[in-house]
Amino acid sequence: MVATIQDTIPQGRYEARIVRSQFTGHSLFLDFAIIGGAYDGRVIAKQLPLHSSDGNKKGKARSELSQICLAVGVMAPKDSSELHNIPMVIHVGTDKRRNTVLAYSSSRKQCASASPGPRRLQLTRAADIEIRPPDWLLRGMLERDTFARSEEHTSELQSH
Repeated sequence: MVATIQDTIPQGRYEARIVRSQFTGHSLFLDFAIIGGAYDGRVIAKQLPLHSSDGNKKGKARSELSQICLAVGVMAPKDSSELHNIPMVIHVGTDKRRNTVLAYSSSRKQCASASPGPRRLQLTRAADIEIRPPDWLLRGMLERDTFARSEEHTSELQSH
């Protein structure tokens, strides 16, 4: 028998990317394609009911979308297409003879390309830190002092 795209794959973690998305006004539909391995090219569909009348479903869907954004490193997408073709790891389970995506995490490939090398920390001695009020506070102090001096000057002129 020839495997079709509809066949289920075993539960586990798989490298994948979003290849298609469609928002219907109520739900966001996502297609995840497996990258590499024995199941390369297999597609798993996921529906996120972002505007469901059921508060629990809506909350879960928004939480999953947040996980996806974190996994691909796009924290505030303006459109779902910004999430396409970025590798991530999906945790696949089965539900009623269908595959479903249970969780999302960052891909090792994405992490490797995002951070080319170790970061260097720069330490500053406490004695080298200049402590002064912020500029907005300084402006307020200057205005207050200027106003107080002008009042003193006015009262001195009136008393003479």
